[in-house]
Order: sequence, then C-alpha cells, then structure tokens
Amino acid sequence: MSDRVEVYGTVSIYEPGVIPTDHVDRIHGLRVGRSPDGQPQGIEVQFDSGDHRKHLTIPKMEALALLSFLKAFQLNEDLPFPEDPRNPNWKASDYKKK
Repeated sequence: MSDRVEVYGTVSIYEPGVIPTDHVDRIHGLRVGRSPDGQPQGIEVQFDSGDHRKHLTIPKMEALALLSFLKAFQLNEDLPFPEDPRNPNWKASDYKKK
C-alpha cells in the first residue's frame, strides 16, 4: 500500500478508532427513494458489515457528489469501466478497440 494520501472532496483526517466506522464487506445494491411526485430524493445503499446487513441513506445531491469523487478516483487510477449493472449481458470489453 502506498504512503501517499489521496483525497477527493473535503475529508477530515483522524486517528483510527476515534470515529466509529463500519467496514463494508460487500455492497449488494441500492434503492432509489422518491418523493410523492416521483422525483428521486436520494439512494439507500445496502451492504454487509461483518455478520450484519446494513444500509446507508444518501440524499440525491450528496449521492451525485459521491459519484463524482468515485469517477475522479477511477480516472486517476486508470481503472476500467465496470460492467453495466442494468444489463448483465453488457461488457465494456466488447466495445474496446482490439
């Protein structure tokens, strides 16, 4: 693991153990929360942490900020585009130049 510190957005640096944290073992998916008129209000991410199923609710604008931070991480690390979760048959590698 590298010693370089990489930050996307504004992050408070803290000593381990000072702020309780959950380790995410596996993200199962997310559910979109909608207002009565059908507009997206945010997302609920469902994940496993240890032996427990948990969820995290993120308001719409904060979810979009997280998406931007993750996209910056992906681009900076030159990570491949993942498979499209909406279509299990779609693979990015099928569209790459050979």
